[in-house]
Amino acid sequence: MCQPRCLYVTLLGSFSMRLSQDGRERTVTEQESTSRRLWTFLQYLLTYSARNVTQEELIEVLWGDSDISDPVNTLKTLLHRARNMLESLGLPDGKRVLLYRRGVYSWSPELNLQTDIDEFDRLSAQFSAASRSPEGLDAAIRAVALYQGDFLPSASGSPWAISLRTHYHSRFLQLCGEAANILQSMGSSDRALELARAATAMDPYDEPSHLLYMELLSASGAQQAAIQHYTYVTKLFMDQLGVAPSEEMVQLYRSLSKSTEGLELDLRVVREELLEKDEQAGAFFCEYAVFQDIYRLEARIARRTGQVIELVMMTLLGKQGHRLTPSDAASSMSDLRSAIHSSLRSGDIFTRSSPIQFLILLPSASYENAVKVCQRILAAFSQTSGGRISTPSYSLLPVLPYKEDKGEDFQPFHRFTTG
Repeated sequence: MCQPRCLYVTLLGSFSMRLSQDGRERTVTEQESTSRRLWTFLQYLLTYSARNVTQEELIEVLWGDSDISDPVNTLKTLLHRARNMLESLGLPDGKRVLLYRRGVYSWSPELNLQTDIDEFDRLSAQFSAASRSPEGLDAAIRAVALYQGDFLPSASGSPWAISLRTHYHSRFLQLCGEAANILQSMGSSDRALELARAATAMDPYDEPSHLLYMELLSASGAQQAAIQHYTYVTKLFMDQLGVAPSEEMVQLYRSLSKSTEGLELDLRVVREELLEKDEQAGAFFCEYAVFQDIYRLEARIARRTGQVIELVMMTLLGKQGHRLTPSDAASSMSDLRSAIHSSLRSGDIFTRSSPIQFLILLPSASYENAVKVCQRILAAFSQTSGGRISTPSYSLLPVLPYKEDKGEDFQPFHRFTTG
């Protein structure tokens, strides 16, 4: 907590300097000046406020390998402007606050200077020293609340800030995970979920955080919420990163799907639970892990009955075969999904298998009928906005009743449609 005449500096999530004195506050943000080097000069000195910084170090940070005729005098100009900035906050004399002597920059020991990264480090160390104590857990929760975003996002292109950004980001996720697991083991499920949720909100692409959140939801009895979160993460990763969830996450999903909260003895109740809540026309869309199970079941049926089942892969490409941008791919895949859903029978199954691909199972469909189905999908898709910027291609193969050696004579059938 700041004392009278305290300069508090925020570096996590955004940059600001706030002076608190005599019950009043004045704040300066990066909007006060458009000079990128002035802010870098101040931010570097504030980050390393506990030690002296040489002018050679600052020259390397500010200009690197760039040619500059007189860096020493340019630094003096930045120093003058920085002192004026500090005085505009309400400090009486910038020369007595930001010191320079014999090529070394430092902060006056008389200045009560506090930064959020120093406080974050202190709370993190307190948690590490006594992680299972009430004081340690409280320190972890306060550190998580203090972390409002990555270190100096406005300096994302500065080499000096990269290692610090990585360090604090990783430490934040580690704090969330470790404290959440401890709280869960102590029976504080709600607080554990809050920390896991904070990690997924801060880094939507960190899969371990999502796994922890799903596990905590399951442990608290919210299996359905955990399954819904899996669906959200799968779509997010596919749309934004072009990757499928890991095998560990798929296995967790399978476990969640099989879990039950109790023993039900009334078959009529079980039958009601198995029914779809709202009967909808069109094909059945499912997650890829479920599609795999259905495929294997259909393959067993085909082996026993001799029934022909066609497997279709639909791939989305830009016009003239160009690669789609992530945003165009996401919107076009949504249109293609709608076209597939409306063009198939209610007994047909499909899933999204990659950022630009769907797989379709067509039970009791001959090759000729499967081609007609694909043509129907293409016709429906061509009427959408996605049809104006992208073109699906498709390929077909019969479902194999068992794994077999395809050999040299194996010739899969592919049919490509271009627009």
